[in-house]
Amino acid sequence: IRVLQFALGIAVMGLYVEDCINARKAGKYMDPKWVFALSTGVISAVVAFAFIWSSTFKPHLFFPVDAIIWLLYLVVFGIFGKMYITEDPEGNAGIQRMKNAVWVVLATWLFWTATALWGGLALWRQKKARS
Repeated sequence: IRVLQFALGIAVMGLYVEDCINARKAGKYMDPKWVFALSTGVISAVVAFAFIWSSTFKPHLFFPVDAIIWLLYLVVFGIFGKMYITEDPEGNAGIQRMKNAVWVVLATWLFWTATALWGGLALWRQKKARS
């Protein structure tokens, strides 16, 4: 699942970076919403990569980071879902790309949900075993 999180983090970066690059080339500011989505993709890809190569596989230790990234993706989905889910692209490739990006973000969020729940359950079991 971490490999999928890594790959989807890269995909999220690719989907949102295009608008950031276009804004910079046009001499305009980069919209903070797109920068936030791009940053979330970068953070999640780096963290997933680190978790893949981690020598310790203890999901309860990863729970706080999984939960934070889960929240970041929830925010990104909320922002862009509200903007694009009901939007009619009318042949506009940029809008269609952003509609697709919303569903990629949702899929990514679901994978982070799974690992956050798994880590939370492992943490709960560990604390219960101690008492």
